[in-house]
Amino acid sequence: MRIIAAILLLFSLACNSQKMIETSYLQTHEVKLNPPLLEVDSIFFHNNIQLSLNYGLEGANIFYKLQDAVDFNSDRQTIDIDQSTSLVYFVGKNGFITSDTSTVQLVKLNDMIEKADLTIDPQPNVKYPGNGNATLSDQVKGSLDFRDGTKWCGFDDNHVTIDVLFEQEITIQKVYVSTLSDVNSWIFSPDKMHLMLDGQPVITYDCPKNSQNETPAYKIFPISFDPTQCTSLRIVIENLSQIPDWHPGKGLSPWLFIDEIVVE
Repeated sequence: MRIIAAILLLFSLACNSQKMIETSYLQTHEVKLNPPLLEVDSIFFHNNIQLSLNYGLEGANIFYKLQDAVDFNSDRQTIDIDQSTSLVYFVGKNGFITSDTSTVQLVKLNDMIEKADLTIDPQPNVKYPGNGNATLSDQVKGSLDFRDGTKWCGFDDNHVTIDVLFEQEITIQKVYVSTLSDVNSWIFSPDKMHLMLDGQPVITYDCPKNSQNETPAYKIFPISFDPTQCTSLRIVIENLSQIPDWHPGKGLSPWLFIDEIVVE
C-alpha cells in the first residue's frame, strides 16, 4: 500500500507540475506593448526635419498626433515638421495591451538667444560646468548622459536665475527651457519657473512632477504667454526643495540639469 501511495503522490506532483508549466506562459492579451521607436536626427532643428515611427511587430498600428490636433492619425509613419510642435504617439494591436502614450517636444531654433547676452546665477556646480553661460545658447542639444562633455550645466542650488539681454527690442510669446530627468541619478525636473520681461512678472509655470518608474528623458518645458515686446528676459527656476519620499535619496537636495533656452 505504501508503494501504491507513493506512486500516486508522484503522479499527482507530476500532473501539477505539468499544469504549472502549461499555465506559466503569458497569453497575448496579457502582454503590454512597448512604445514605438522614434527616429529623428535631433529634436532641435533650424529649417525642417523628418521623423519616423517604427515598430517591429507585424500587424501593429502606430497612432500619432501633433500639437493641438484632436484625432490621432495612423496613415503614415514618416512625418515632416517645419515648426515647433509636440508629437504624441502610441502603438496598438488586436490581442495585446496598448502601449503607454509617449510625448516629445520638437523645437525650431532661431538666432534670438544666440545673439543675446546670457548670464547664469549662480554658476553651475564645478562637477558639471558645461561650457558656462554659453551652454544655454549654443543651440546644441545634450544627450541623455548627464556627463556629456560641455552640453549640460548641473546645479544643486535652490534657485537658478537666467538673465537674457537681447540685441534690440523683440516680440516673444514662448520660452522653452530644456532640462534632463534621470531620477536614478538624482536628477529631477524643477518645481516651478517664474518669467519676467523687462523686469515685469509675466507667468509662473508649475512643472509636472517626476514619477517613480521614469527612465532618463528630456524634459522640455514650453512656457507660453501673450506676445510681448521686450529687451530682456529673466527666468527664475525653483529646484525641488528635496527628493521625494519614494526615492532612496529622500529628503536630500536633487540635481537640476539644463542645456538650452529657446525663445519664440
